[in-house]
Amino acid sequence: MDRRTDGRVLTGLVLIVTLFLVLLERRYPYFFLQDDNRDQYLPYFVHNARALLHGEIALYNFHQYLGLPHLANGNAGALYPLSWLSVLVSRLFWGHDFAAIDLVVCFHLVLGSAGFFLMLRAMGLGRPASAFGAITWPLTSYFLYISNSWYVVSGPVAAMPWMIFFAIQLHQGERPGCSLAALVVARLLLIFIGHPQFFLYAVIFEALLILLLVPGGHNLFRPSRARLWYWASFAMTAIFSLPLVLPMWQQTRQSIRSGPIDYDTFVSGSTILPLWLKGLTDPYEGHVFQSISFVGLACLAFCLVAIFFFLLAIIRRKSMPVQRRRLLAVLFVLGAFSFLWAGSILVPRIIYLVPILNRFRWPYKLLIQFSLFLIAFSSCGLDLFLDALSQARFLRGRRLILDIAACCLIVIQLIQFGFLYYAHPVRALRIHRETVPWSEPLKDQLSDGRILSVGFDYTSEYTAHTLAFNYSTFWGLHHYAGYDALLPAANDRATPGTGAYSGYFDDLGNNRTTLADRLEALRGWGVRWYVVNPEYVRRYGELPLVRIAEDADRIVYRDDAALPLAYWVNTQEDPGIALSHTANALVLQTNRTHAESLIVNCLWNRYFKASLDGEPIPLAVQDDRPMIFVPEGQHTIRITYRDPYFSAGCRIAWSFLLLLALFGLLRHHKARSKHALAAARPAKAD
Repeated sequence: MDRRTDGRVLTGLVLIVTLFLVLLERRYPYFFLQDDNRDQYLPYFVHNARALLHGEIALYNFHQYLGLPHLANGNAGALYPLSWLSVLVSRLFWGHDFAAIDLVVCFHLVLGSAGFFLMLRAMGLGRPASAFGAITWPLTSYFLYISNSWYVVSGPVAAMPWMIFFAIQLHQGERPGCSLAALVVARLLLIFIGHPQFFLYAVIFEALLILLLVPGGHNLFRPSRARLWYWASFAMTAIFSLPLVLPMWQQTRQSIRSGPIDYDTFVSGSTILPLWLKGLTDPYEGHVFQSISFVGLACLAFCLVAIFFFLLAIIRRKSMPVQRRRLLAVLFVLGAFSFLWAGSILVPRIIYLVPILNRFRWPYKLLIQFSLFLIAFSSCGLDLFLDALSQARFLRGRRLILDIAACCLIVIQLIQFGFLYYAHPVRALRIHRETVPWSEPLKDQLSDGRILSVGFDYTSEYTAHTLAFNYSTFWGLHHYAGYDALLPAANDRATPGTGAYSGYFDDLGNNRTTLADRLEALRGWGVRWYVVNPEYVRRYGELPLVRIAEDADRIVYRDDAALPLAYWVNTQEDPGIALSHTANALVLQTNRTHAESLIVNCLWNRYFKASLDGEPIPLAVQDDRPMIFVPEGQHTIRITYRDPYFSAGCRIAWSFLLLLALFGLLRHHKARSKHALAAARPAKAD
C-alpha cells in the first residue's frame, strides 16, 4: 500500500465531500437543524457548553421537568467533546449557537468518508473502488435525510468505518498498540455521542464482520494474539465508558423506559420493502421514508456486478482469490442479516428475546449497517470490474484510463446526489420553518418563574415560539416539562398531562385534562407563565390569568398566585432570596433577620448535597422539594447535584488507565533491557 498516494486521494475525498456539504448549506442554510436536532439536541449542546465555561461537566439540568439528571439520560452528549466545541465555534464565527448541529454533522460525514476509504483499502480494494465507496457512503439519502433530524445518526457514519479499519489493522499487526488504542477511542466517541442503541448496533456488526472476515488463529480455542487483543478491546471500551454507562444504567432503572418495551412498539418503524425499493431508484417525490434508501444508480449496478463475479468464481472455483470471495460472502450475509433485522418478521422476534436489545424501537435505524455492507459490496464489484478490464488486451498497461473511468463514476454519483439534495425541498422526519437564527423577545421577562406551554399541536412546523420541548434550556429559562426520552418516573409523576416528548400540556389533538383541573398544583410548582395557543383559548375560553403579550401564534399569561422558585416556609414568599444556578448547582443568597426554613421549588433528588457558607448541612424534603434550615443573617447556600455513579465510573476508568500506563512502561523497560543485554553480549569468533 503506497501511503503517500493514499494520502493524496484521501485529501481529495475530504475536499470533495466538504465542498458538497458547503454547497448544500448555501442552498439550504442550517440544513441539518430539523426535528429533534432543533428542539432537543441543540439545547443539550448549549447546556453542555455553558457547563464547560463554568468549569464543570453538565450532570444536571434545572431548566426542564422541575430539574432532572442530564448526563445520565444517555442522549445529551455531555461527555462528547464536539457537543460543546461546536457551540464555541458557532459563537466565534457566526455570533450565535445555531450552527452547532450543522458543524458536527458535516464533520462526521467528512470523517466517515475518510474512514470508509481506509476501511476498503484495508479490505484489499484498489484506490478507485475505495474512493467510489468513500464518496457514496456519507452522501446516501438515509444519512442526510435522517441526520438532519437526529444528528446522532451521523455518529456511526463517522465511527463505524474507523472501527472496522483499526480492527483489521490490529489483526494485520500494523502498529498493534496504536491500532488497539485508536479502536477503543473510536468506540468511546461513538457511545459518548449518545443513544446507546446506535453504539450497540455498530459494535455488534463490527464484531461479526471481524469474526467472519479476518483470520483469528488456528481455531476458536486457539486464537491468535491479535484476536485476543481484539476481544480485550471490548473490555477496555466497557471500562472507559463507565462514567456514562453507570449513571445511564441507574437512571434507566428509574425511568419510564425501565423495562423491555412491548413487541408492537419494538417493531414499529420497521423497514417497509415497497418504500425502500422505490427509494433506490426514485427518491425524488413523496414522504421522507420513500427517499432514504438512495445510494446512487451506479452503486446498485456494481452490486449486480459483484454478484455476477461471485457466482462466476463459484462455477470456475479458481477465478477469484479466496480472501476476496470470502469478503463478498461476508458482506452479503451481514447485509442480508441487517436488512432482515430491520424489516422482516422472523429475525425481530428472535432479537426481541435478547436482553437490552428488546428496549430499542424503530428497526429502520439498522439501515446504517445495511448501507455500509451494501456500499462496500458494490465497491468490491467495481474493483473486480476494473481488474477484469485491466486484463483486457487493449487496456493492458493503461491503468490511467481505468482510473479516469472510475473518476467519471464518482462524478455521476455526485451529480445524482446533487440533483436529489439541491434541486428538491428539504426532507426530514419533522420539518421546522422558523427562520434561523431566531430570538425570544420575552426571555428576560419570563425568567422569574416556570413556563407551561398549553394547547399546541405536536406536528406543527413552527414550535420555537411555544418554548416547549427543550427550548427553555436553550434560552436559560425554566419549563414545567420538556423533551426527554429517558424521563425519570419521579419527574413523570410530578408533571402529569405533559408527556416526555414535547412538554405540551393539553395538546389540541389529545385533550387529556383541562388546565383548570391542574392550576393549583401548577402554582405550587412555581408555574408563573403560560404560553398558550390562541386556538386553545377560542375553544375553551379565556384563562383566569393576566394577559401580558399576544400575537397570531401565542398568548402569554402571567399567574400572580404562583409560588416563587425559592421561598420561606412560613410566608411562602421570597424576600431576601437571590436565586441563581450553574448546570449542577443551585446558589441562594439569603439575608434574614431571623432563622427560618427555606424551600427550593424544584423536584428533590437523592443525590443533592447542601452547604451553608461552604460547610455541609442536612437537606430535608417537604412535598418532594428540598428544604433547608437557614440561620439568621447573610448566607450563601449551595445545593449541588453529585452523581455517585459518575464519580465511581471516573475512578474506575482513571485507575484502569494508570494500570495500562504502568503496563506499557514495564514492557518498554523490559524491551530496552533486553536490547541492552543483546548489545553487550560478545560476538562469537569466526
